[in-house]
Amino acid sequence: MKCGFNLTDVAAIDPNAAAAPASAASTAAPSETSVGATGNSAAPSSATSQPVQPTPSAAANQPVQPAAQQAYQQPQPTQTAPAQPNPTLDMAKQYSSNYFSTLLLSWQHPSDAERITGSERKYFGYVTLALVVLLSTLNIWAAIQKTGDLVNSLLAQYSSDITPVFRYLFGGDLNAQTISNYIATKTSGIYLQFFVYALIMIAIFAVVGFVTRRFLIGDAIGFTDYTNRFAFRASATIPTLLLTLIIIWFGGGSFSLLLITLLLTIYQVQLNVALFVTSNEARQNGKMDRVFSLVIMQVVANAAASYLMLSWFSGVISRFTTDLR
Repeated sequence: MKCGFNLTDVAAIDPNAAAAPASAASTAAPSETSVGATGNSAAPSSATSQPVQPTPSAAANQPVQPAAQQAYQQPQPTQTAPAQPNPTLDMAKQYSSNYFSTLLLSWQHPSDAERITGSERKYFGYVTLALVVLLSTLNIWAAIQKTGDLVNSLLAQYSSDITPVFRYLFGGDLNAQTISNYIATKTSGIYLQFFVYALIMIAIFAVVGFVTRRFLIGDAIGFTDYTNRFAFRASATIPTLLLTLIIIWFGGGSFSLLLITLLLTIYQVQLNVALFVTSNEARQNGKMDRVFSLVIMQVVANAAASYLMLSWFSGVISRFTTDLR
C-alpha cells in the first residue's frame, strides 16, 4: 500500500487540477516580463522630461562665488547713449553757411538782388549792414591807435623840442606813458559812440531810399525787402573796409595815407551806388519824376550822414582840446 501520491495519480483522478498550475505559471511569467519592460521604457522618458530640481538643502550647501567672479562670468554690456542733435546749433550752421554763400554771390553779381528775396534770407540785409558798421568802427579804432604810436615816435625824435610845448599846454611832463594814458582817457567810450553814429547813418540811407522808392517813385515794397536789396549791393564795401583796416594797421607814411583816403572815397561811392541802384529799379507809379526823386534822395541821405559824422568828429576834437590852456 502506497502512502504517497504523485501528479499522475492526481491527473488521473481530476484532469483539470494538473492544468491549473501550469496555466497560472504561464500567465504570471508574461505579466512580470511586461511590467519589467514597461518600467524600463518609462524610466528614460521621465528622466528626460523632468529635470532634477536641487533641494533647498543642496542649494544651501553649494559654495558662494565672489561677486567679482560672478560679474566676470556674466559681463553686462555698457551702452553709451547716442548724441542728441542740437536744433539751435544746426540752424545756426545752416544760417551762416547760407549767409556767406549769399555774400559771395553779391560780390560776383551785385545786380542779381532777387537771390536775397527768399524767406530764409529775410534778415541777411540787417546782418550785412551791422557787419559794415562794425568794420567801420574797427577802422576808427585802428586809426586812433596808430595816431598814438605816431605821437610816441615823434616824441622819441623831438622830445627836447616838444616837451616845453606839451608842459605849457597840458601842465605835465611829456613821455610815452603820459601819451598812452592821455589817449586812453580821451578815447574812452568814443568807439561805442562811433558805432551808434555809423549805425544811424546806414539806417538813414536805408530809410531815405525806402521812402523814395515807396512814396515818391510809387513802388509797393516792404522795408525789409528794400533793406535786403540795398545791403546786397552795399556788401561790396566789406572788402574795401577790410583793405583799409590792413593798410591802417600795417602801413605807414604818406603813401599809406593816400591809399586810405582813396579807399574811404570808394567806400562812400559804393554806398551811394547801392542806394541809387536799389531805388532806381522800381517801376514809375508816383507823381514825381524819377530823376527828381533820386536827386532828392541822394542829397538828403548824404547831408544827414555828413552831419552825423561831423558831429561825432567835432565831439572827439573837443575831448582832446578841453585840457588845453
